Amino acid sequence: MVILGIDPGFSSLGWSLLDLSGGRPRCLGAGVIRTKPDRKLKRCDDNARRVAHITKQLQQLQRQHEPIVIAAEAQSWTSFVNADRSVAMAWGCLSALGEVWATPILQFRPQEIKKAICNDASASKQSVENALAFLVDDSEQQLAPITKTQRNHAADALGAAVTAQDHDLVRMMLNVRDRGQR
Repeated sequence: MVILGIDPGFSSLGWSLLDLSGGRPRCLGAGVIRTKPDRKLKRCDDNARRVAHITKQLQQLQRQHEPIVIAAEAQSWTSFVNADRSVAMAWGCLSALGEVWATPILQFRPQEIKKAICNDASASKQSVENALAFLVDDSEQQLAPITKTQRNHAADALGAAVTAQDHDLVRMMLNVRDRGQR
């Protein structure tokens, strides 16, 4: 059973794959889907191009791993309207794919993720990444190749996936799986 972790963003969308089929959680993969604006296109056409790129990348992950749930950092609003619009486009893509795949989306606030991973709602990004290395097999190997400026997006996605393990829906799915294996 795999959880697809997502740190929603339009320029940088972090993703991770958390495998719960063994004794300990294991990171199957992590990365960042990057999109850059093309100033030669009208903004609306460029946004459609970027959404299509994100969609194709997420569909590939879904086809390869068939996640049971999507765990994402919760949608929130800032005082930066343009940034909020961009993140909303990523969220629209993610929400539509969740519907198409019939895959539930669980949202967790950053403070919830930090609390679940580090037992400290104000933990630093580095503390979260260090705790993930301890909690999740192969997380260091999967995160290490990602450039330092982008790694936090993939680590945030993995943090959301790890947090989802304790959600009632995921626990129920794991119980059903375990009963079927007896």
